[in-house]
Amino acid sequence: MRVFAAVASALAACPGGAEIAGTNEAAETRAAAHALDARIVANGASVTSGNALILGLAQTITVPANSVVHVHSDGGVQSTGATSTSYSVVDIGLFVDGVVSSSAGQRRLSIANTAALSQLIANWSIDRTYALPAGSHTFEVRAVNGASGTSAANVSSGSAPQLMGVLTVTVINK
Repeated sequence: MRVFAAVASALAACPGGAEIAGTNEAAETRAAAHALDARIVANGASVTSGNALILGLAQTITVPANSVVHVHSDGGVQSTGATSTSYSVVDIGLFVDGVVSSSAGQRRLSIANTAALSQLIANWSIDRTYALPAGSHTFEVRAVNGASGTSAANVSSGSAPQLMGVLTVTVINK
């Protein structure tokens, strides 16, 4: 698991004391701590068919009562098509406990190569807030080839920063 400086800085800036106007300080601190524990970076996946977990973009969190969960994911997809007539279509979805979010939890990326450029990149960004019962819940980001006849695509990457996927799960106490 990779810790990001921005989250660590936010926790250090509010060492159990600084009040944030209009918020519940204790809830805000707990929410930030959950975000620190749940932000991860993907290792990547190659999508040709089927609904594939993007490696590294899965996190199981215990959700307390009287809270909501905000999930954010972003990352990149690169078409492997090498000609001006090739293209890739990839669907990215947020899954909670194995079920895709049908309301605002999916993005379709269409990557069409041009005469001058091939193996182009597109990016996704998805945010969704869930009201879930207390207990353990698994959050995943999955990808599927969105159209038959398209070129395969590389989804996320553990080493290419322009493709690297991120999943952040934040528990917010009411």
